[in-house]
Amino acid sequence: MATRYVLAVSVPDEIHALLDETYLKVSGKHLTIANAHITILPPFFLANIDESTLTQKLASLHVQPFTAHNEMFGVFHQQSDIFYVSVEPFDAFSSIYEQALSVLEGVITFDLEPYADKNLPPLLPHISLDYQAENTKETVEKLNAQHLLLTFSVDSLVILKEVDGAWNPVTTI
Repeated sequence: MATRYVLAVSVPDEIHALLDETYLKVSGKHLTIANAHITILPPFFLANIDESTLTQKLASLHVQPFTAHNEMFGVFHQQSDIFYVSVEPFDAFSSIYEQALSVLEGVITFDLEPYADKNLPPLLPHISLDYQAENTKETVEKLNAQHLLLTFSVDSLVILKEVDGAWNPVTTI
């Protein structure tokens, strides 16, 4: 099976810990996501390049530092329900997304298998919280009622590589 990669923004450990604490209080369980991140490019395969060239191409992106903050909690209904919290500012994440698509045009292919309709969904900057969501409507309402406000700086990107089912950092750019 081909190796999958993701381009993401790492979420600081203290933000992950606060999300975990809030999720535990509301749902009774810890987050199931070990490496909290905001996906810029969803899982993809290398088509005509190697990992070193991928890193070089992505290093050419111009990421202007900005402050990100959470918005609303929600659920993706895919092959299993996934809790997430959306993250703003959309325009800043969208700019990185568009640049990445441009520099990787023709050298990657997206993995469409995880999506129920086998189509790449539109960009929605978010932090996934739990891939095995339960009691989705009630839990989302309780999470949103917490009025949690989290902010953090974004000044770099990370390439993640799937190894034995876990997403591990390759390099930070």
